[in-house]
Amino acid sequence: MDVGVVTIQYLDRPQQPVSDFLNDLLIESLWALEDPEEEDEEAWGGGWSNNGFLEFSRSYLDRRVKEWADRRNAGNAARAALLAWVANLPWKENMIMLHLGG
Repeated sequence: MDVGVVTIQYLDRPQQPVSDFLNDLLIESLWALEDPEEEDEEAWGGGWSNNGFLEFSRSYLDRRVKEWADRRNAGNAARAALLAWVANLPWKENMIMLHLGG
């Protein structure tokens, strides 16, 4: 059995469109995370009220960003901002756990 200690390093509060993406991601994940489509995708999490702990592989989060941007008809600048935010997260072996909430 693996045991880990969760520590939280809060990041700067994200601006638009990242905050909108994360809000939608949290709302969707409070119901359930969708099954990863590819073998290298991983995702799990849980939530309560307006909070959630969500762990993703980088490929899973990249795909979700692109799908969200497509649904929102986001322009090139918004897509670039989202992808840059994801790229600058403190990834560990292409995995990250986020606490989303306020």
